[in-house]
Amino acid sequence: MSIKELLLRALVLGIVILAFWVIALLISSVLPQPKIEPVPVQLEFGPYTDIINRQNDVIEQLKVQVDSLNNELIQINEQKKKIQYEYKNSSVAAKPSDLSTLQGYFSKRYPEPPARHRTKGGK
Repeated sequence: MSIKELLLRALVLGIVILAFWVIALLISSVLPQPKIEPVPVQLEFGPYTDIINRQNDVIEQLKVQVDSLNNELIQINEQKKKIQYEYKNSSVAAKPSDLSTLQGYFSKRYPEPPARHRTKGGK
């Protein structure tokens, strides 16, 4: 075997290895990746273990409180929409016809004064 044949075989082998590597990379990018969920840090030794554990407990309690407050806010908004809808469709809300009646009533009862025009002398 000459050097040319050895170089040609090495080149072909390199191309084949590179092709397999590219195919494996493509396959791994198409397959779904496993989800990695964070694990809470629990120190077993050290002076700060209790402090960190208490802080984690407080954080969990605050998350629960925030969730309950969000649920209450959603309920309040639903009640608000319901009340607005009921008021809008009730007889208590002023309708445009009621407003025109009131304007007519007050215009008859309290007519606007006549407009004053200035004379040339300013009097």
